[in-house]
Amino acid sequence: MLLLSDPQVAAIPVRDCGEALVDLRESGRFLVDTRKKDPVGSWAQIRVGVRDRLLTAQDDLPDGVRLLVVEGHRPADLQQYYFDGHCADLEKCHPHWTADRLRAEASKHVSPPTAALG
Repeated sequence: MLLLSDPQVAAIPVRDCGEALVDLRESGRFLVDTRKKDPVGSWAQIRVGVRDRLLTAQDDLPDGVRLLVVEGHRPADLQQYYFDGHCADLEKCHPHWTADRLRAEASKHVSPPTAALG
């Protein structure tokens, strides 16, 4: 299994595609969950192309079935918070694990922010 914390993943260059972020709540076409809501509204933001593909997918769903978006854009500081929190939870359960082992195990559930730095 290749983890997101693997150096091979981090070595892949990340290039911004330049597409604008749009707020899913504005279209009125999606169910947008608020459980991951953040103060600046990033959770409801996605790229224009992703929105368009989701709209196409939703149009192909049977009547009465709708997509539910839980989280769109996640800023790096929030991703770091989630990753650090998961590492802390694992460390409580496995205090004998090394820092490298904690990071590897945590990255099976939450992507380390460094994976997106390229």
